[in-house]
Amino acid sequence: MGRTLLVYAETLSPLGEDLGTFAGSTDVEATRFEALDAKRLAEFNPDTIISGLVTPDFDILDLAAKLAQLGFAGRLIALSTPLPNPQVIRAEVRAVSQEFQFELRIIGENSR
Repeated sequence: MGRTLLVYAETLSPLGEDLGTFAGSTDVEATRFEALDAKRLAEFNPDTIISGLVTPDFDILDLAAKLAQLGFAGRLIALSTPLPNPQVIRAEVRAVSQEFQFELRIIGENSR
């Protein structure tokens, strides 16, 4: 998968800090949404960015818009519980930017 950046909400800081040491890997880092900027993106240079579809502080459209503004050209993965119409989310993210690949991963019971 290459280098992966996990983006989390400010209100989930303790969890996010734990994610930053995920499996002791140097290829996985975590950052708060608010701290994600051009410098952070350039320093870590992720191939993939993973985030929840909706968090207490931002949603995937906010993140997609920020990544488009920063010139991200890798893969963005959103994690979500089952949704009634996941195609709508995919279309909304593609409308924000087509510079990166977007995947919606459904997790949990009755995954689609």
